Amino acid sequence: MNINESFLKVNKAISNLWGKIEERRDQKKLPKFKHWSANVEKKVAQVLPLTKQFLDVVQADHASNAAAAMNGPSHGDGSPRTERRDKVHKGNIYERLLLPLTDLTALLSVNLFKHDLYPPDHLSSSSSSSSTHSMHPSPSPPPSPSKEGPSAKGEAQNHLDPFRSSVLDLWRALLELLERGAVDRSSEKDIALTNIICNLILMVLKRREFDPSNLYINMSNPSDQLVDIASRYRALLYQTQIFVSTKLSIPIAPMNPFHQFCARVLAVTFFRVPVIGQCIMSAVVPDQALLENITALVPPFGSLADDDPDMQAYTSSYPVLFGWPQFHYTVTELRPNTWDDRLADTSKAWLTILAKRESIFFSFFKEWILYIRHVVCGVTTNGFSNGLPTSGNTSPTLFATNGSSNGSASSSMSSSTSTLSISSGGLFDGSFHWRSFPGFVPLLHAMLLDMRTRDQGPPPISRPTPQLELQYLLLIVSRGELLNAFVQTLFLHTNAHDVPSVIISLNITEAWLRELNSQHLTISDKTFNVGFFCDGLHIILSSDHHQLVGKVLALVYNYADMFVGTSRRTLFSDLLLRRHFFDLFLHWDPSVRNAFDQVLIFRMVRIKRSLLYSDGIAVREYGKANQQSKSRDSMEVVSSASMISNGTPPQHEPQPSSPRMSSTSSANPGPSPSSSTSSIPSSSSSDSIGSHLSRNVSFGSAFLENDETALDVELFLKLEAHVKMVGDQIRDHNLQYYPSLLEAYVPAALAEYNTYLSRYYSWEQSGAIDPPKMNVLSILGNKLDG
Repeated sequence: MNINESFLKVNKAISNLWGKIEERRDQKKLPKFKHWSANVEKKVAQVLPLTKQFLDVVQADHASNAAAAMNGPSHGDGSPRTERRDKVHKGNIYERLLLPLTDLTALLSVNLFKHDLYPPDHLSSSSSSSSTHSMHPSPSPPPSPSKEGPSAKGEAQNHLDPFRSSVLDLWRALLELLERGAVDRSSEKDIALTNIICNLILMVLKRREFDPSNLYINMSNPSDQLVDIASRYRALLYQTQIFVSTKLSIPIAPMNPFHQFCARVLAVTFFRVPVIGQCIMSAVVPDQALLENITALVPPFGSLADDDPDMQAYTSSYPVLFGWPQFHYTVTELRPNTWDDRLADTSKAWLTILAKRESIFFSFFKEWILYIRHVVCGVTTNGFSNGLPTSGNTSPTLFATNGSSNGSASSSMSSSTSTLSISSGGLFDGSFHWRSFPGFVPLLHAMLLDMRTRDQGPPPISRPTPQLELQYLLLIVSRGELLNAFVQTLFLHTNAHDVPSVIISLNITEAWLRELNSQHLTISDKTFNVGFFCDGLHIILSSDHHQLVGKVLALVYNYADMFVGTSRRTLFSDLLLRRHFFDLFLHWDPSVRNAFDQVLIFRMVRIKRSLLYSDGIAVREYGKANQQSKSRDSMEVVSSASMISNGTPPQHEPQPSSPRMSSTSSANPGPSPSSSTSSIPSSSSSDSIGSHLSRNVSFGSAFLENDETALDVELFLKLEAHVKMVGDQIRDHNLQYYPSLLEAYVPAALAEYNTYLSRYYSWEQSGAIDPPKMNVLSILGNKLDG
């Protein structure tokens, strides 16, 4: 017995026990269910005649418009008096129809029963056959269970059948309004009515009362009423899919109300009409020959084959998603119909549009993920998505929460073991193994291929595009692990010599980082290739295009806190200090120099600079602690130890009113030269690094107590050494730290750096947490003067 089988066995036992507990609770809810279902039936009875009247008025209006177009204005039905009367009549019916539909929206958003209305054991005899529950089965007669579910004769069933029949009547009436174009979207009222109708259809479409387990039919003794309800549901399911297929034959703009409706219907019928799932996967999944670079970033996992172990695990665990082949087989055996033929005769133009990965593909993929979340976790939103969901706990894989150390667990994206554990916090907390879910990786490959081969548009300021919304959701689903695949795919498609393309890529990257930052996630080097990311930034910085360099520095400034550990060292120490310090610090454009100064002063070192000075940290001590390190960075700093006095701050920094800062005192604006080498902070200082650094212990061993603190010290000393080297070369021209052509910018660069240092200590003294917004010195000077 493998891990999956053991897990599923335990999970089934727990589910059965919990189901019995929920069933007892639901028995107490029965009176409430009676009252609730009666209200629904009453509202539906009000809506049905109004929909017929509304449809009659709309058809008469269309007929009169057609007659007027052919014969011109007349004194008959096309007269202004008649048109005004029809418009008033339509408006009255609209007002009378809108209120009960709004009430039904509120009523149908409630699910009183959380457990299946039939016991789960009636599926056990057929669950062993993977062909009856797989996504793409070959229908075969299932073994008949020995007895019908006892809930079918229960008191709830007597109220359930009329309720289901009533909401099916509602579905049919609302779908007819859409099919006949009763809402032409010519006014805000029509748009509001269209949204309500679409949401109501979706609510009925995915209600638990119509799940396969709750529409179970005993083939040996079928209930005519249950067979009738199942047959009607199947007919409306196919009829809705045919409407969507016809609607999508022409591309629909994302702002159109039918765009989201069609995407949500496809997300449901992907599972509930198995042939639709087959058609979608065949249309959108690209050939393997095109995925050579994509599969290297996100390797394929499992398959959709019936004999795949992971496929069998999911089909037996989630019959609500994968149990529909049995339902369709049973209904067609008892009530033969032609819906399969009618669906086959529908235009396939929508599949062509989907295969081109137009906006409807990205909306479908997003709603597909959210529908799975709705089924597995019971999370309900408006339709499926009313904005992106808020994640729960963070996954300890690639990303860790802000302020925490690197994750300890291995990446789930690189794991070869299927994990089916579901957390009560939802499917976005890292516990659900999305990569092994059937269909997820092929759809992800299609999305990445589109990013790899198609030029990306700039992210809009107001509302994200369907493509960007999907990318946000995938980043949340993977807890940020897909950021590596996104960045590499985007950077490899970007031409470094095409300035607009580079700007768009940087804007998209910033949008991804902003979304992850809103989820309080930080970037480590577990599965994010920070070296590749920094190499891409290095190419942009080397171009010396001041607009692009400014964009890169602004990106680093805004999201520097997301980088921790090795990724932070690679970004600051390797990229900004070792590769680009002198050409950015002494850049010809003052705005670039100003941006770089602010990154170095406000964002590179997280510990307050006054604390670093007050602890008397010297470059000599750093060199002794790291004397075994042979890296180029360390050797540069050690060789520069003689350039900096032991902890004495530069003279341009303001002198503090007090050499120390306790947990209750205000921030120290600057260190005192006399105390920088002799005084040790009190142990009561909450944000002092004195607790980590002591004169009685080795300076290097203290690094082990806090990796981020040690990295702060390392970066701080490297920065001080580099700034010192800028001035030293002016005094001694034999030094060649940077090209002599850059010496002309040294006085201005050092003056600007000192100005931002003064601003830093003012900010530190204010006690503010967030750093100030990035400003060039000319703007800052105007603010200071004002």
